[in-house]
Amino acid sequence: DMAEVRRVAQAEKIGVICVSRPTNPTGNVLTAHEVDELDRLACELDVPFIVDNAYGLPFPSIVFVESCKLPKFHDNLILCMSMSKLGLPGARTGIVVANPAIIKAIGNLNG
Repeated sequence: DMAEVRRVAQAEKIGVICVSRPTNPTGNVLTAHEVDELDRLACELDVPFIVDNAYGLPFPSIVFVESCKLPKFHDNLILCMSMSKLGLPGARTGIVVANPAIIKAIGNLNG
């Protein structure tokens, strides 16, 4: 219920909006419309929007196609993509696409 999400997000001091596509363990996939709504809300609140995207771009047609449409890239968007669906689950390898300052901060996490 996007109205409830918006109400809670505006009432609380949230620091980020984070979603997983598809959700684990149910496999539900947020629609492109839902992702766009959450992206707009994150921009309005000036908080990062993290999309943990296991399928779709840059690996189109693996499982989901239209439902994996992502918002237009901007400085608040952080896109995380798992390589586990391509046969590398044990390596815990992934790709993060974000603005340079966020990438630098993530790189500093390992020292």
